Amino acid sequence: MDLQEIESKQQALKMMNLLFLGIRHNIVFNVDNLEEIKKINYFKEKIQTKTKIRILLRLNGFKSEETKIINRSSRFGTPKSQVNKLIKYVQENDKNLEIIGYIISFRHSKCKKKKY
Repeated sequence: MDLQEIESKQQALKMMNLLFLGIRHNIVFNVDNLEEIKKINYFKEKIQTKTKIRILLRLNGFKSEETKIINRSSRFGTPKSQVNKLIKYVQENDKNLEIIGYIISFRHSKCKKKKY
């Protein structure tokens, strides 16, 4: 096993420990995608806590039509066009999970003013 594989396994273990800790202390999770929700739900099942996991869904793909900005795609969040998949999964697992809100992710740069 090389150093990169060891570091990757250490990161995975650290993430797993943080999820366990967060679930035990009933924190609110900001989730970017369906895979993250599934991981949280999986660990919730393993720990068997009585409280539901509270989730904020981070969404992206919003564009400004009013403000002069350069829209850029974001690596964070789920495209707003796919939000129904996340909601459906949470509804199917509502004994463990609860959506308490949304985070709207904008990624943009201000346009430089033109000199006339």
